[in-house]
Amino acid sequence: MVASFAVSVLAPVLVRPAAPAMPSEAVAHVSALPEWLAPRAAGTARDWTALGLDRYDSGDLEGARDAIANALALDPRQGQALLLLATIHYRQGRKIEARAALRRYLAAAPKGELAAEARSLLAH
Repeated sequence: MVASFAVSVLAPVLVRPAAPAMPSEAVAHVSALPEWLAPRAAGTARDWTALGLDRYDSGDLEGARDAIANALALDPRQGQALLLLATIHYRQGRKIEARAALRRYLAAAPKGELAAEARSLLAH
């Protein structure tokens, strides 16, 4: 029950806006790389988070978790990555890890748009 509540609460935040366009020479370079390496070439936590969201949307929870790990390695306070990580852990039945990701989100964004919901999930 908590997992489905978490997914329904966190899902709207996980919807991502369109990514900004990359210069054509960067697109040509990145498109020649394997999918898993392309975001690292772009070098941002946002790129890794976008890949994680794509993998999550396709049902690849392990791949999504790996991409989010890379995003958080680049930016440990990336709120969207932390929320996706919490959602993945809830979906996999890893309540302790999900709660840890929610605590990290609250530490990074105590007044974030889902801070109240994160606190509510942690209270249960």
